[in-house]
Amino acid sequence: MNIITKPKTKVDTEILEQILTEENVERQVIVKCYLENGPMEQMIRIWQSTFLIPKESSDKSKLLNADNITFFPFWTFIKPKQKYQFTLIFEGLPRGCKFFDLIEEIPQSGGFSITNIPRNQMDVYHVQI
Repeated sequence: MNIITKPKTKVDTEILEQILTEENVERQVIVKCYLENGPMEQMIRIWQSTFLIPKESSDKSKLLNADNITFFPFWTFIKPKQKYQFTLIFEGLPRGCKFFDLIEEIPQSGGFSITNIPRNQMDVYHVQI
């Protein structure tokens, strides 16, 4: 009679610990932006050089994707008196971050700049542009 035994495997606890830590979980930050347009048509767009910048460090969380707004060089047209919403998705912020800025670093005036946004546990934010 043949007895089949399973081979013994050894788990590298250091690698297992690294896999299970929060640092390896892909974190993202979602920023929902709201714009109430005035009496005239307006054009908006987002540049890839838009970042979340923690107050506690010089690290920058990169913009990964955007929904309902075009990327430079294209424009999104907003009708007069229209309430408009778009969403920005960024890389995760550092664990110790308590406040951060949303900054669009562009070579012209008119970039988005919202400062001192308090961090929350969900990493989902609502900002008025």
